[in-house]
Amino acid sequence: MSTVTCLNGGLFGVTSITFTLAVNGQLPQLFKREVRASTRGLTISALLALLMVNFLTLTTVASLGSATSLLVYFLVNVGALRLIRKKGLDRILIMASVAACLFAILVWILYTLKTSPHSLTIFFSFLIIAFVSEGLLQIYRKKRLSD
Repeated sequence: MSTVTCLNGGLFGVTSITFTLAVNGQLPQLFKREVRASTRGLTISALLALLMVNFLTLTTVASLGSATSLLVYFLVNVGALRLIRKKGLDRILIMASVAACLFAILVWILYTLKTSPHSLTIFFSFLIIAFVSEGLLQIYRKKRLSD
C-alpha cells in the first residue's frame, strides 16, 4: 500500500515538472496541453504507473522506484561536484555522498541480480529508453530551432 501511495504522490510532482519542461521547450509540446482538469504529463505518467502496477509485482515496482531514486540522488550529487567552486560547497561531503550513492546502487544491483534479475532487466531497459528518448528529443529540438 505504501508503494502505491508513493507512486500517487510522485505523479503530482511529475505534473509540474513535465509541464514546466514543456513550457521551457525541453519536452515535446504534447506534455503542455491540458487534458480536462489535468495536464497531459500527469495522464501519461499515471498510465505508465498503472501499467507497471498491473503487470509487475509490487516488489518489482518498489525495487524499480528505489533504484530510480538512488540513480537520481547520484546524478544530483555528481552535478553538485561540478558546482563546488562556483557555490563554495564542501568537497569532502559531496564526494562522500557520491560514494554512498554509488555503493547503494552497487548493493541494489548485486541483490537484484540474485533475487530478481528481471527487475534489473526492466530497470536497464527503462534507462536505455530514457537516454534514447532524450537523444531523439535533442535532435528534434535542434531541427525545430533551425527552422
